[in-house]
Amino acid sequence: MDIDRRTYDLMRLIRENEPIGSIRLVDLMNRHGYSIKSRTIRLILSELDEKAFTEKVPGKGRKLTAAGRAELGRGNIAGRFGHIREKIVTLTSQVTYDPVEDAGEVVAGSAVVPHDSVDEALSVLDDLADSSLGPVVTATDAVDEGVRFQFPSSITLDGVLLSRGINTTLKTAGLVEYRSTPGNRRRREKSSGTSMSSTARARRWTW
Repeated sequence: MDIDRRTYDLMRLIRENEPIGSIRLVDLMNRHGYSIKSRTIRLILSELDEKAFTEKVPGKGRKLTAAGRAELGRGNIAGRFGHIREKIVTLTSQVTYDPVEDAGEVVAGSAVVPHDSVDEALSVLDDLADSSLGPVVTATDAVDEGVRFQFPSSITLDGVLLSRGINTTLKTAGLVEYRSTPGNRRRREKSSGTSMSSTARARRWTW
């Protein structure tokens, strides 16, 4: 049985209302935008029973089994990942940046840094500028919570490649955390004999 989005939504309703009968499931599915008949619901439930994802509660309807809950969890992850992929495809098609002309629209990621952490964030950008990852093109603007830093997203690169006929496909995703070495930063500042104010560094990183 190939489990589609409709079936996952049905399983989700069972989990939230179990034990639940087919008549009420039809009503709930219709409320959630599905045009579905009781016969179809019974067929899906029968298939879920065969997969051991649901089981009957005498006189009350169905409930999910442990296997059903595990499958619903996997389905939720797959559904969210699919939504992310669709969003990435949409954003990629909106990139107009041309690196030759150095003009056009990019997709930016952003993070708001609290006021008391701005100096540290700028110092990290200084470290990145001197590393193989730099320079980091950054836009900053003041918001109530602090300073918002914006960086070109990797989706921008995907868009540039796509404009040249090179399509990219998301295979996996993850989070990379960069930790600067405070000792190295202090040594670099000491050796230079200068210090840079927050305002000056913000100008350096603003575009």
